[in-house]
This record gives sequence, C-alpha cells and structure tokens, in this order.
Amino acid sequence: MMEVYREAMSLRLIGWRSRLKIVPKVYSNTRYCILMERIQGKTLYEVAKESTPIELKRKIISLIEAAIELDSIGIIHGELTRVGDHIIFENGERPIFIDFGSSKIISTSSNIAQVCSQLFFSNNAVSVLIREKLNMTGVKKDRVLNILRKYKVAKKEGLHVNIEESLIEALD
Repeated sequence: MMEVYREAMSLRLIGWRSRLKIVPKVYSNTRYCILMERIQGKTLYEVAKESTPIELKRKIISLIEAAIELDSIGIIHGELTRVGDHIIFENGERPIFIDFGSSKIISTSSNIAQVCSQLFFSNNAVSVLIREKLNMTGVKKDRVLNILRKYKVAKKEGLHVNIEESLIEALD
C-alpha cells in the first residue's frame, strides 16, 4: 500500500522538477493504484539490437543524461541493477524510467552508477550487445569507471559535477 503511494509521489516529484521528460505522467492515484500515462516504446535490448552504433551511442547518451537528471532531483530508483526492466525508450528514442515502487528520496542518489554498471560492465545480454556495438575496449571501460568514481566522491562531498561530457568522450 505504501509502495503505491511512494511510487506516485516519486513520479510526481520527478515530473515537477525534471527539465527532461523521464517518467510517465501521473493523472491520479489512490492507496491501491496509480493512473498514469501509457508509454509505448521499446526495451533497452530492442533499441540496442535495432540501432546502428552511432544511433545507439546517441540513445545511450540520452539515457545517461536522464539518469543524471534523476540523480540531481535526489531520487534513487532502487531497481536499476536490472536497467533493461525499468526503462522504455518512448518511440524507440527517449528513455523513460518506469516502476518506482522501490524508490527513495535521498540526496546521494546513484542512479548513474547503476545505469552505467549495467550498460558497460554487466554480463547480461543487453550489456554484452552494447559493448560489442560501441566497441567498448578495456581502455574505454576504465575511463568510464574512473569518471564514475570521481562522480561518486563528489556527490558524497555535496559537490555538483558535470560528467556528461566526460562520459561522451570516454565512449569515443
């Protein structure tokens, strides 16, 4: 019961504070259900499989930007260790986070670390496909890892760090 309420409040807060559309719009909720916008799109695996390397890189960058936006709002999704199950690419283009039942409002959120971990370092089918298409060598993976470590330290110290450009460069 509280999970439904927490999910609705998290979605509303993100909708109000986000400059990007990264969650479905909530129309109404009760203690038992949420009436929200229906998102039609593709899974991360479908996007990775159907995209050219250049298209995939652009879509991954938009996903990274969305995860950073979620971090800046201060909400941790809570289930992005299974990133493929919690993101829909609306019209195959824009990433939309779904299923905020385990979300928490905290200031040291680490959605970007969970997303990047699942995109570039996991052994699941999506991660393997993404690494192959983006030609993720050990050097590129090390660059991403170092950027994420710096981001995590800065977040703990309450500093704002712009890592989008660094991650984009690391993927080149």
